[in-house]
Amino acid sequence: MANSQAFKAKLVAFNKEYKEKMKEEAALRTLKNKLAVFELEQSISREINKVDCLEEEVRTTKDLDDEAMEITKPEHAQAQDLLVKVNIGNGREDRPTFVSQILSKEVSDQLIVLLKEYKDCLLGNMNTCPV
Repeated sequence: MANSQAFKAKLVAFNKEYKEKMKEEAALRTLKNKLAVFELEQSISREINKVDCLEEEVRTTKDLDDEAMEITKPEHAQAQDLLVKVNIGNGREDRPTFVSQILSKEVSDQLIVLLKEYKDCLLGNMNTCPV
Protein backbone atom coordinates (compact mmCIF):
# COMPACT_ATOMS: atom_id res chain seq x y z
CA MET A 1 0.00 0.00 0.00
CA ALA A 2 2.82 2.36 0.85
CA ASN A 3 4.42 1.51 -2.47
CA SER A 4 1.28 2.40 -4.43
CA GLN A 5 0.87 5.72 -2.59
CA ALA A 6 4.52 6.59 -3.21
CA PHE A 7 4.06 5.62 -6.86
CA LYS A 8 0.92 7.79 -7.15
CA ALA A 9 2.75 10.73 -5.53
CA LYS A 10 5.64 10.32 -7.99
CA LEU A 11 3.19 10.03 -10.88
CA VAL A 12 1.32 13.20 -9.82
CA ALA A 13 4.63 15.09 -9.43
CA PHE A 14 5.83 13.84 -12.83
CA ASN A 15 2.52 14.79 -14.46
CA LYS A 16 2.66 18.28 -12.94
CA GLU A 17 6.29 18.71 -14.03
CA TYR A 18 5.44 17.42 -17.51
CA LYS A 19 2.54 19.89 -17.90
CA GLU A 20 4.76 22.80 -16.79
CA LYS A 21 7.46 21.73 -19.23
CA MET A 22 4.90 21.50 -22.04
CA LYS A 23 3.64 25.02 -21.23
CA GLU A 24 7.22 26.33 -21.29
CA GLU A 25 7.89 24.61 -24.62
CA ALA A 26 4.65 26.01 -26.07
CA ALA A 27 5.60 29.49 -24.88
CA LEU A 28 9.08 29.04 -26.38
CA ARG A 29 7.59 27.93 -29.73
CA THR A 30 5.29 30.97 -29.70
CA LEU A 31 8.22 33.28 -29.03
CA LYS A 32 10.27 31.63 -31.80
CA ASN A 33 7.37 32.08 -34.23
CA LYS A 34 6.97 35.74 -33.25
CA LEU A 35 10.72 36.27 -33.66
CA ALA A 36 10.64 34.66 -37.11
CA VAL A 37 7.76 36.93 -38.17
CA PHE A 38 9.57 39.99 -36.78
CA GLU A 39 12.79 39.11 -38.62
CA LEU A 40 10.84 38.56 -41.84
CA GLU A 41 9.12 41.95 -41.47
CA GLN A 42 12.47 43.64 -40.82
CA SER A 43 13.99 41.96 -43.87
CA ILE A 44 11.08 43.05 -46.05
CA SER A 45 11.31 46.58 -44.65
CA ARG A 46 15.03 46.77 -45.48
CA GLU A 47 14.36 45.56 -49.02
CA ILE A 48 11.60 48.15 -49.46
CA ASN A 49 13.96 50.88 -48.21
CA LYS A 50 16.58 49.75 -50.72
CA VAL A 51 14.03 49.95 -53.52
CA ASP A 52 12.89 53.40 -52.35
CA CYS A 53 16.48 54.61 -52.45
CA LEU A 54 16.95 53.28 -55.96
CA GLU A 55 13.80 54.98 -57.21
CA GLU A 56 14.65 58.42 -55.81
CA GLU A 57 15.18 61.14 -58.34
CA VAL A 58 18.81 62.02 -58.99
CA ARG A 59 19.20 65.79 -58.97
CA THR A 60 22.01 67.72 -60.57
CA THR A 61 23.84 70.57 -58.90
CA LYS A 62 22.23 72.93 -61.41
CA ASP A 63 18.79 71.83 -60.19
CA LEU A 64 19.88 72.39 -56.60
CA ASP A 65 21.33 75.81 -57.46
CA ASP A 66 18.09 76.79 -59.21
CA GLU A 67 16.09 75.67 -56.19
CA ALA A 68 18.35 77.67 -53.86
CA MET A 69 17.90 80.76 -56.02
CA GLU A 70 14.12 80.35 -55.90
CA ILE A 71 14.19 80.17 -52.11
CA THR A 72 16.45 83.20 -51.73
CA LYS A 73 14.44 85.53 -53.93
CA PRO A 74 13.48 88.70 -52.03
CA GLU A 75 9.83 87.73 -51.74
CA HIS A 76 10.83 84.45 -50.08
CA ALA A 77 13.52 85.73 -47.73
CA GLN A 78 11.88 87.57 -44.87
CA ALA A 79 13.15 88.48 -41.43
CA GLN A 80 11.52 86.92 -38.40
CA ASP A 81 11.31 90.27 -36.57
CA LEU A 82 10.02 93.54 -37.91
CA LEU A 83 13.02 95.72 -38.67
CA VAL A 84 13.75 99.44 -38.64
CA LYS A 85 16.22 100.84 -41.17
CA VAL A 86 18.94 102.90 -39.49
CA ASN A 87 21.70 104.91 -41.19
CA ILE A 88 24.92 104.61 -39.18
CA GLY A 89 27.08 106.41 -41.74
CA ASN A 90 28.47 109.90 -41.34
CA GLY A 91 26.99 112.79 -43.29
CA ARG A 92 29.05 112.04 -46.42
CA GLU A 93 28.12 108.39 -46.91
CA ASP A 94 25.12 106.22 -46.20
CA ARG A 95 25.58 103.00 -44.25
CA PRO A 96 22.14 101.52 -43.81
CA THR A 97 21.57 98.66 -41.40
CA PHE A 98 18.55 97.24 -39.67
CA VAL A 99 17.57 96.96 -36.02
CA SER A 100 14.74 94.87 -34.61
CA GLN A 101 11.57 96.69 -33.57
CA ILE A 102 11.16 94.23 -30.71
CA LEU A 103 14.01 95.88 -28.80
CA SER A 104 13.10 98.52 -26.26
CA LYS A 105 13.86 102.14 -27.18
CA GLU A 106 16.71 102.27 -24.66
CA VAL A 107 18.37 99.08 -25.92
CA SER A 108 17.82 100.09 -29.54
CA ASP A 109 19.48 103.48 -28.94
CA GLN A 110 22.45 101.83 -27.19
CA LEU A 111 22.82 99.37 -30.06
CA ILE A 112 22.77 102.15 -32.66
CA VAL A 113 25.45 104.08 -30.72
CA LEU A 114 27.57 100.91 -30.57
CA LEU A 115 27.11 100.21 -34.29
CA LYS A 116 28.08 103.79 -35.18
CA GLU A 117 31.18 103.57 -32.99
CA TYR A 118 32.37 100.30 -34.55
CA LYS A 119 30.91 100.68 -38.05
CA ASP A 120 34.32 100.38 -39.73
CA CYS A 121 34.97 97.04 -37.98
CA LEU A 122 31.52 95.55 -38.33
CA LEU A 123 30.14 96.83 -41.58
CA GLY A 124 32.36 96.82 -44.63
CA ASN A 125 31.77 99.12 -47.53
CA MET A 126 30.76 96.98 -50.50
CA ASN A 127 32.40 99.42 -52.93
CA THR A 128 35.84 98.95 -51.36
CA CYS A 129 35.71 95.16 -50.93
CA PRO A 130 38.24 93.27 -53.07
CA VAL A 131 36.74 91.05 -55.74
